[in-house]
Amino acid sequence: MKLFNKVVYLCMFLIATLLVGCNLTGTKNQLSSSKPKDFNFVFHYGVGAKNQLDTIKG
Repeated sequence: MKLFNKVVYLCMFLIATLLVGCNLTGTKNQLSSSKPKDFNFVFHYGVGAKNQLDTIKG
């Protein structure tokens, strides 16, 4: 019976965490629909960060 109670409490905790984390009240999108003209970034990835994506240089 103790195991059943622990499982029930765990499920209730997970559901409550999910509901609070998802914030079901509906949040507004904070992102702009257009990007600024000077928006660029450099992204290094892979083993030792040897690969690079550079939007400044194209």
